[in-house]
Amino acid sequence: MIQNNRAVFIEANIHAREWISSATATYVLNELLFSDNPEVRDIALNVDWYILPVFNADGYEYTRETNRNWRKSRSPASLICVGTDQNRNFGFSWLVKDETGNEGASRAPCSDIYAGPAPLSEPETAALDRFLGEHHDKFDVFLSFHSYAHQILFPFGTSRQRIARNHGRVFVSFFKDFL
Repeated sequence: MIQNNRAVFIEANIHAREWISSATATYVLNELLFSDNPEVRDIALNVDWYILPVFNADGYEYTRETNRNWRKSRSPASLICVGTDQNRNFGFSWLVKDETGNEGASRAPCSDIYAGPAPLSEPETAALDRFLGEHHDKFDVFLSFHSYAHQILFPFGTSRQRIARNHGRVFVSFFKDFL
């Protein structure tokens, strides 16, 4: 049965070394499936949840077997370097300089923040971009779980320009229903 539920998309572990992001996504999934709390059961049943607990599967496996601090994917980047920072490989404002002249990523294949040779060059980012493009009207919230810096980041991080105060209130208001 298809309902017109609100939808939330959760993506985790886009940076391979951030293991706790996958653990957090699977914890959320477990709570949605097995919680006895009536409020959690209500949102589990009345919100469509899309949870991608390990976005960067090859990089994650590499951190488990070879280099715990690896961040990027494992796709070839150059003759001597491997990997793309998939978080910086999406098409929106790809390598566009902000007001300070910073691109927020690197064009150097050996860099930990290498954005890739082109936007959406990684199959994972291309697939997620395609999926969200086809279903964008369904989602009220997209969450990307990270473990660095203890921050909640809002959209429009490509600019230092202030956004309207109510943008944050809308986000927080939506989640008060779920917390």
